[in-house]
Amino acid sequence: MCEKIKTRYVTLLNLALLFINGLFLVIIIISWLIPAVRAVKRSFKLEHDLGMKTYVIKQPFSILVNRSFPDKAEFKLIENGAPYFFSVKNVEGKEKRRNAELIVGKFTASCIFSQDDKIEIYEYSVTNGSESFIDLNADGKFDVRISCYPERRKDIWLNGKWVAVVLGGNRGKYNNKLLSGVSYYFDIAKGEWLPQETVETGVGSNNSTGGK
Repeated sequence: MCEKIKTRYVTLLNLALLFINGLFLVIIIISWLIPAVRAVKRSFKLEHDLGMKTYVIKQPFSILVNRSFPDKAEFKLIENGAPYFFSVKNVEGKEKRRNAELIVGKFTASCIFSQDDKIEIYEYSVTNGSESFIDLNADGKFDVRISCYPERRKDIWLNGKWVAVVLGGNRGKYNNKLLSGVSYYFDIAKGEWLPQETVETGVGSNNSTGGK
């Protein structure tokens, strides 16, 4: 009788251990699946929001690419759940130039570059919250400041100080008009803003098209 009870207890103990092991296995699988499912859902949402497609998801990273990849070698590298991502895209109208961008929360750093025999940087910018600074010829000096708070405002670095310019219009980033009505054009080679009439007479005009 005692032997039967002992055998029954051993059997129940084995079943209990088997159940516990199975429960732990289920917990492990669920803990692995939940982040994976979240990563897939986030990736699909980003596909919709960014107009891209998922190239690979490998925890904790996702890579999204242009829908025409690899013809258009544009991608975004995202760490799932992190407040930052890195992306590279082509610059419209500039066949060999690309734009690399790192976003960390409200901070963004980007640069326009090309890579043949060596890497060449053409322009870079930084944004912190509501304010952006742009170096139009990558000479280490910011040339444009854009503020969105408390009101939208754009300034150019002129004669050692920030000077407000007119917003809107189709002037492009190298051409701006002061609130006084005087137009200025950015000379890439000199790294400074020149009065529009100076550009029109030929001084610096060959270096003011956004190329190097």
